[in-house]
Amino acid sequence: MNLSHPGIRPVYFRSSLHSVVAGISTRLGGFSQPPFHSFNLGRSAGEDLGVVSKNRELYAGFFGVNTRQMVFGYQCHGTSIAESDCGQEIPDTDGFMTRQPGVLLNVSVADCFPVWFYDPSTGSVAVNHCGWRGTVGGIQVQQLNRFRQMGSDLSAVEVIIGPGIRSCHFQVREDIVNQFPVWSVTAGPEPGTWMVDLPSIIRRSLTEAGLQNHQIEDLNECTACMTDRYYSFRAEKGVTGRMMAGIMIRS
Repeated sequence: MNLSHPGIRPVYFRSSLHSVVAGISTRLGGFSQPPFHSFNLGRSAGEDLGVVSKNRELYAGFFGVNTRQMVFGYQCHGTSIAESDCGQEIPDTDGFMTRQPGVLLNVSVADCFPVWFYDPSTGSVAVNHCGWRGTVGGIQVQQLNRFRQMGSDLSAVEVIIGPGIRSCHFQVREDIVNQFPVWSVTAGPEPGTWMVDLPSIIRRSLTEAGLQNHQIEDLNECTACMTDRYYSFRAEKGVTGRMMAGIMIRS
């Protein structure tokens, strides 16, 4: 991975510094013009697709692959997880996993949390797109269940929670506040508003499903606080680009 380029923020699994490569793109160092400046990787954001393709080629190069080795999904804020052993686009899917080296799994985010998984006991990697619907629906727990079905030793699994909109900015109203656990909600700045702590929901659901706290790392980065580095759909009122979070087993 090209660690010197501002367009990528690498992440590391403690037990696999060499065999697994993972990271998330930033908004820096690409070809996009405002309001997508400058490294938009999302086709749905409204930017010229030729520019997005150039950015995706640059992104793939960070991982040492080409775009034909990338797995994408038409994300739907659900809990569906697909296993893939080749580059492809998969409909209605928010999580991807593989045991195949050289396949770059990706999710698209701009406030939703990317969550990376490494399961050394089965040689599997995964990445989930955890928006609020997917999080409360338990996509991250579904991922552990998929590992279990493969005979995983869950005590060896490592999880990293990436940048996303945190409780300092994730404000909801009474029409959806009951969707979240009571312990994850605090009063908002205005009457009838609440602030929700999505990373805590992700972490607690994973520990209740069998992981220990030390197996879960939270990067503790808020996209809405860091719009100089990341895209934030909420902070930028919907007119912005998309990052990609990827993971791959080295060939």
